[in-house]
Amino acid sequence: MKYSEETHEPSEWPEAMTMVIDDHDLELLELLFVRAAWSLQIPGEAPSAAGNVPVGSSSAPGADRDKLASRWASEWAAAVQEAPVERNVERWHDKYGWSGIDHDAFEAWVFDQRSESRALPALEDSPETAVTSELVGAWERGLRKVTVLPIDGGWTATRGAEELLLGADVRANRDEYSTALGRFGQ
Repeated sequence: MKYSEETHEPSEWPEAMTMVIDDHDLELLELLFVRAAWSLQIPGEAPSAAGNVPVGSSSAPGADRDKLASRWASEWAAAVQEAPVERNVERWHDKYGWSGIDHDAFEAWVFDQRSESRALPALEDSPETAVTSELVGAWERGLRKVTVLPIDGGWTATRGAEELLLGADVRANRDEYSTALGRFGQ
């Protein structure tokens, strides 16, 4: 989904403003699925996928669980630290293979996560419309993209200089979304 001054009341959006709302970051979705599929316990603030993730026949390969958790935490930290420069970024399965991951279950879960965005709400009902002034302020501080992930618990992070990562629950809650946008670039 891409919002611009053509899709909103022009008087409220700066003429040059565009904002990309992305709910299909496959690198991060794949990492969330792997964590859920293998029940990895990760210390620190790395989030988990929201709800019950149908993992199919996925199960952790015979490797040491602490080693898998450490590898996952490293991959997550790298993925959220800096936005990928190229479109086809190397994902978990590119580095470690599909062993232990039910590919069909992963694809079905990703499809389910995107079902809400495929049925685009009327613009006046979008979360961005409810926080227009905060969104404009964040855009003025460099925000160009909001990546929405199926994560609960109020999780947010900044990736690079132009991207805000957040859980779908944050985007759905006007006060939390407003706060996250207000913190961007501060």
